Amino acid sequence: MMLLSARPIMKLFAFLVASSFCLPGCAKPASAAKSEEKVANTITAPPNPATSDKTKSKQSNDNQSSSEKFATVQPTKGTIQWTIEQPGVLEAFESTPIVAKVGGYIEKIYVDIDDRVDGPKFNSQGQMIKPGTLLAKLAIPELDEEVNLKEAMSQLANSEIEVTKRNLEVALATIQMATQKVEEMIAGEKRAKADFDRWESENRRLSGLAKSGITDKQTAEETQNQFLASASTLEETRKRIALARATLQESIAKRNRIQAEVTSAEVKFKSTLAEVRRVKALQQYSEIRAPYDAIVTARFKHTGHFVQSATGTNMERLFTIARVDPLRIVVQVPESEVAFVHKGVPASVRLPALSHQLLKGTIARTSWQVRADARTLRVEIDLPNPKAVIRPGVYAFAYIPVQIQEVLTIPLTAINIQDDMEFVYLVRDQKLYRYQIRTGRRDETKTMIIQKKIAQPGANWEEISGSEEVMVHFPGNFPDGTLLENVGQKP
Repeated sequence: MMLLSARPIMKLFAFLVASSFCLPGCAKPASAAKSEEKVANTITAPPNPATSDKTKSKQSNDNQSSSEKFATVQPTKGTIQWTIEQPGVLEAFESTPIVAKVGGYIEKIYVDIDDRVDGPKFNSQGQMIKPGTLLAKLAIPELDEEVNLKEAMSQLANSEIEVTKRNLEVALATIQMATQKVEEMIAGEKRAKADFDRWESENRRLSGLAKSGITDKQTAEETQNQFLASASTLEETRKRIALARATLQESIAKRNRIQAEVTSAEVKFKSTLAEVRRVKALQQYSEIRAPYDAIVTARFKHTGHFVQSATGTNMERLFTIARVDPLRIVVQVPESEVAFVHKGVPASVRLPALSHQLLKGTIARTSWQVRADARTLRVEIDLPNPKAVIRPGVYAFAYIPVQIQEVLTIPLTAINIQDDMEFVYLVRDQKLYRYQIRTGRRDETKTMIIQKKIAQPGANWEEISGSEEVMVHFPGNFPDGTLLENVGQKP
């Protein structure tokens, strides 16, 4: 007995069921019945919602694509943003070689590499209230003795001032005495003159009386002798006055000389004080201190080493210190980007040494002048580093966001590049015209457009007016004057 497979049995069962619903006289051949069954199933099957939606979406997208394909846009003012990405190196904000101002033996060293040191502290008036950290101490015995010598010379000069001031006081007293003597002599001259005038008058009177015989001759002669004596006294008094005045002038001259000596002694004293301060200042250089807050990055000497004073080309370093808060990130920006980089522009820095950590900073300064050999601009970004986690010398990547505002832009999709030249199609009177353009900066979706010229030999460049109708999508290569409605056809 042969067994029938399941599929023929099912077909047979379906045929019998379909035949049972046919009316009498409507019977048809089996092949025609199967054909009708297939058509009926196709027509009466319920529509698939997903398939229907996809069909409608496809038709909508086709219409939209057709609309976008022929869309035009005018150059619009906008902002072009981009990021300048350049490698850089971290440098210490300051790095200073520490040298000795005066020569001597190193008595003691107080710091070593990797030590933090503090600089001097000042108050609001600029006066130092705390010196910097002591790095090393030099032994300079001859300088200590020189300080003692200068101080002794200063004391001697001060004593000379005291002596000359005493001499000046004596001179002033002498002048006062001489002045009084002159005044006394002048008073004596007045008395002598009065006595002279009296005896002169008496002599004339008695001489006349003696001649007339009224008085005796002896009385007249005695009066004449008194007159002559008064004249001698007057003359002597006047000579004494001249001598007193000369003495006064001598005293004044002596006073002036002593005053000059006082002034000289004071200047000499000041000079010795300056010498004391100078050698004490040199003595202070025997204590080598930190000039600012820093970290010791190198040490070159040890206790007992003799160091020369730093003069000319002799720069014998003891230490090197570096200020690491903040740090400088030095970036070389290409010449084409120079116009967009200036102080105050924010920047980001990525450090591969710190798991590519991204840090925020600001452009603090630029060299302003472009290097002629490299055509780059030195840009420095200050990066705070209060905990000294970041170290100088680390490699870095700098990201400087920049932008141009209020520039005419067009979509990037409108541009076609051929032989390093850029082209767009402009629409005038529903006709296409191919133009070569010059562009500037661009971002992800648009570019700055500067000039245009029709793509024909001998054409001149024109400025962009902003009223041009630019095809949003480059349609392909078509001859100038092609109707916009024929763009979908092959040229």
